[in-house]
Amino acid sequence: MKIVGIVFAKNEWGLIAVSISHALINHVDEVYVVNHASTDQTFNGLNHLKKLWGERLHIITINNIGFFQEEATNTIIQISKKSNPDWIYVFDADEFLLADESTSLKKILSNTEKCCQAIRYTVNNYISTRHFNDLILDNYKDIIYKSVINPDIEKKVNKRSYKRLTKNKTIPELIYDGDATFFDIPFPSKVIIRFSNFLQITAGAHAARHFNGNIQGKHAKEIEAVHLTYPTKKRLLNKAERGKFLIKTNFPQAMAGKINLSTK
Repeated sequence: MKIVGIVFAKNEWGLIAVSISHALINHVDEVYVVNHASTDQTFNGLNHLKKLWGERLHIITINNIGFFQEEATNTIIQISKKSNPDWIYVFDADEFLLADESTSLKKILSNTEKCCQAIRYTVNNYISTRHFNDLILDNYKDIIYKSVINPDIEKKVNKRSYKRLTKNKTIPELIYDGDATFFDIPFPSKVIIRFSNFLQITAGAHAARHFNGNIQGKHAKEIEAVHLTYPTKKRLLNKAERGKFLIKTNFPQAMAGKINLSTK
């Protein structure tokens, strides 16, 4: 059985170096990384990683053109067909999959019924340290605290699925107005999909789509993803600048109501 990982990067060095190596060491046979017009050390860094991992790492570089996450991801999935994958694991540069000591991702997927097209896993936000440097490997050992979800917001989110909340505010509005933080909110679970010409993954890998409809996937309790939410101030500022650009160009607000928040 073969597992292929797919990850996109834009100015993500050195998180991307650690997440790719973590995936190759622990979970996947090959990784396809898409460098989307990075202006930092990502280009040179990925070439260095290529020397270390050889044919297990495939680098795709695209220029600063319009980027549509779902379409781009499914295109890379089809490109990865040359690696003969059985399963596709789409992850972000700031995500690190962990499995119970008694098992592994390969064991879990090997024991998954053939009729099951996807498995679902929980994503938990972790809190960075004040002086975290994503270029210093030892700093990653200090990230040990999982964020605690605000039970009041979680109850509203699970019940109303990102619809209008208290005082007619959406969750983005609550955060923007300072009534909540990103850590108050449960992060949507994600899926790992079985490779198929008839199966596509939705934006963010939160669900899979077949021509018969959406596939939510069977929850695998033995694995979880550590999500390093804004581990550095620089990363937070980069996200803020990206957000300003999207607003300025009238990019439509994400339809968060379409995201399945279930972790079960």
